[in-house]
Amino acid sequence: MHECCTNTDAAGHADSKGRRVGPLATGGSVLSALASSACCWIPLSLIALGVSAGGVSAWFEQYRWLFLSLTAILLSTGFYFAYFRTPRCAPGSSCATPNRSVRRFNRAVLWVAAIVVFATAAFPKYVGALIPQRPPMQAAPTAELTTVSLGIEGMTCQACAVHLRSALADVAGVLDVRVSYEDSAAAISFETSAPPSETDLTNAVERAGYKADTSAMSP
Repeated sequence: MHECCTNTDAAGHADSKGRRVGPLATGGSVLSALASSACCWIPLSLIALGVSAGGVSAWFEQYRWLFLSLTAILLSTGFYFAYFRTPRCAPGSSCATPNRSVRRFNRAVLWVAAIVVFATAAFPKYVGALIPQRPPMQAAPTAELTTVSLGIEGMTCQACAVHLRSALADVAGVLDVRVSYEDSAAAISFETSAPPSETDLTNAVERAGYKADTSAMSP
C-alpha cells in the first residue's frame, strides 16, 4: 500500500512540475524577446532621460541573435507543453481528469504571448514608422543649398536614425536632415552661405549617444 501511494504521489508531483514548465517557458519567451529588441527600446528610454545610450545599444545588438534563439526555444517549449505533451497520471490523481477550462485559458495566454513575442522581436524593424518626424525648415527662396554626408557609428535600428535626425535638426544652420540606418550616414542640408559648425554637428551626434565620422563628411 505504501509503495502504491508513493508512486501515485510521485506521478502527481511530476505532472504538477510539468504544468509549471509550460507557463514559465511562455513567460521566459516574452522576457527573452524584450531582451532581443533591447538594443532599440532601452536606448530610446535612456535618451528620453538625457542619458547617452550608444554603448548600451551596441552591447545588446551583438547578442540579439542569442536572445532571439532563446526566445524561439522557450516559445516552442510552451507550445509543446500546451498541445503535445501527454501528462503521465496515476489512477485517481487530480491530473487524470484535466480541467478543460484551465487548458483553454492556458492556450489562449500562450497565443497572446506568441503575438507579443513576435511584435517585440520585430520592434527594431518597424519602430521608425511609429516615431513622428520633424518637417524640414524652409530656406530663403533665393538661397543656394548644400548637402553634405556625415558618417554615423553606433546605430542599431531605425529608431536611432529617427532620434539622430531630431538631434541634428536642432543644430543652428541645419535646414533638413535625412539619416539612413542602412548606410550609417546622415545627409545634412543647409544654406551654402551659412553652414552649420562641424563641431556642433559632432557634439549633437555624441550627445545622442553615437559617434560622428567627420572624415566621411563630403558634399
